Amino acid sequence: MKMKFIKTIQEYQSKLFDYFLNNLSGFFGTFLTSIIIFLAGLSMKGEWLMILVHFMKQFGLDRTPNFTSEKFHDIHIYFIQSYLTSYIIYFGMCGFLQWYFYIRQKNTPENWKCQPNKFLSWKDEKFEIILGTINLTIGATISGLLACYTMNGGYTTIYYKISDYGIFYFLISIVLYYIWVDLTTYCVHRMLHLPFFYKNFHKIHHRFKQPTAFSSTAMHPAEFLLMQTVMMSPILFLPMHWVTYIGVIGYVFYYGIIDHSGIKMEAIWPWQPNSFFHDDHHKYFHVNFGFNLTIWDKLQGTYRVKDRVYNENIFYGKGKSLNEATPEELDLHFKND
Repeated sequence: MKMKFIKTIQEYQSKLFDYFLNNLSGFFGTFLTSIIIFLAGLSMKGEWLMILVHFMKQFGLDRTPNFTSEKFHDIHIYFIQSYLTSYIIYFGMCGFLQWYFYIRQKNTPENWKCQPNKFLSWKDEKFEIILGTINLTIGATISGLLACYTMNGGYTTIYYKISDYGIFYFLISIVLYYIWVDLTTYCVHRMLHLPFFYKNFHKIHHRFKQPTAFSSTAMHPAEFLLMQTVMMSPILFLPMHWVTYIGVIGYVFYYGIIDHSGIKMEAIWPWQPNSFFHDDHHKYFHVNFGFNLTIWDKLQGTYRVKDRVYNENIFYGKGKSLNEATPEELDLHFKND
């Protein structure tokens, strides 16, 4: 009798959970997915710890030692916090997206997948998770160092009172930092697609032709460090309120996962491309180098257009006209389209 009762409860819970997932759509589904992606993005680069540190400094809970040697006081505590929480959030959030779409809805990819007829092999999936975890560890280490340094009074241009620079500068700095991040990452990304850098560094990221959420950090560690440096460097020369810094970084990381998710997602804002934009970058290789804006690609002629041919062996982002392409290149072009 007791076993039958337990089995009934389990069946009820299973049906309830299934009902919840089947109705994970509309505003609630979009909202929940957005929160999951945002948390996963912060965990990948370890930025969640920086949010906590800046929040504590906002309310005067930081320490300001007098000697430089104390700037990394209790560093081991920051490392432990950074590693554990980053791993838990990363595998939990990305794992949920992977399960909900790539496993649970694998038989209906036309409803949600950017490239519905192609999936990563299990070998590539394992590789991207391993490589992503290596870079996750690097990101958590950097974040732990920065969080400890900042908490102990280390120098940055981050400030905590809007009145220090005024509301006008506060608003302008959001735009300045956002443009800095997007323009510099476009330039660095395009550089990584030059033949030498692509073949020796960036090619490893393009192994994932049908990217997933785990692909976001699956790149050469040197590339990961370079991108991190570019995005974080303004805290040493551009005065920014901590909300500006965390807000822009969080937004960029959030869309970094959307761009690599392989899932059809429309942009929230008019300037933000949908998820097909970067998915096409993985599909066609040397094109669509931007991340959060398409303007740089459109200005430089590296925005993908359908009457040009792109593949891994056609460098510099311009592609080839249909008249210039070889029969093999045309054949591959029409298969991809």
